[in-house]
Amino acid sequence: MLTKTIDLKQTPLSIQELLALVKQDTLVVLKEGDQEVARLSPPLVEATHDDVEARVRRFRESARRVGKAVEVAGLTEEEMMATLEETRQRLHEERHGLSGYNR
Repeated sequence: MLTKTIDLKQTPLSIQELLALVKQDTLVVLKEGDQEVARLSPPLVEATHDDVEARVRRFRESARRVGKAVEVAGLTEEEMMATLEETRQRLHEERHGLSGYNR
């Protein structure tokens, strides 16, 4: 599912335009300036057993590709974990506008 953040002060959209995004499987985050005021999300759909198996398979394939890329790059486990933590911190700050993220 994609996420789209819309600042209603800068880009006012009609309810029809917002619902069109939701119908395209997009989570719509509505903000007024820096303050989040609402979220519109597609309805939850129960995953079938086949869906879950396919997702697990894609996850494992992705994990193998990442592992190979790390190996080719010659990164140590410590370097990889440090990079992961830096990325986690940056994403947290971008999403929540906060610093000092603690795991």
